[in-house]
Amino acid sequence: MASPHLADPQQAIDEALRAFYLEKAKEKLPKRFLYWQNITGLKPLKVHYRHLQKCWGGCNEDDEITINTEAIKLSNKVLDYINIHELCHIVNKNH
Repeated sequence: MASPHLADPQQAIDEALRAFYLEKAKEKLPKRFLYWQNITGLKPLKVHYRHLQKCWGGCNEDDEITINTEAIKLSNKVLDYINIHELCHIVNKNH
């Protein structure tokens, strides 16, 4: 949560927004992800939700998937694409 005592008000706003989107992402995104896990039968070891600077998601060599919390702002169609894309990395790491 953002600290009201930060010297830079913009930094406090940015931190508050990141915390808000993280909370909302943890509410909505797992449901969409679980839906596609069940459809595809692909199961990651773990799914993380984090603020990422340069990508919408990723899958590491241990089949742990990370989804950018900013994805909460996207339409369900785009979010579904990201989820399916990252699940595909479980089968094909280097596509």
